[in-house]
Amino acid sequence: MEFRPYITTALRLRVHFAPAAGQLQTLEGPVAYAAGDAIVTGVAGEQWPVPADSFAAKYRPATDAQSPDRDGLFVKRPAIVQARQLLQATSV
Repeated sequence: MEFRPYITTALRLRVHFAPAAGQLQTLEGPVAYAAGDAIVTGVAGEQWPVPADSFAAKYRPATDAQSPDRDGLFVKRPAIVQARQLLQATSV
């Protein structure tokens, strides 16, 4: 079975920018973040930090009225990824 290119789904996500450095409990465990990093909240309420220097490349404001450096709704930019469809259940 080969990998094929797929485009990721663009989701609207709530983002706030950290006023100070800290640590966030993510689904993968604790993750440190710096002042100015984006804290993204997913559709199920999960949160993860995104470094300030890479945030603009991955996310855009959800509307033209939204400032790119202010808290609010953002959309993850679509990306092309290589994926393979699994036809049976598996575990990692």
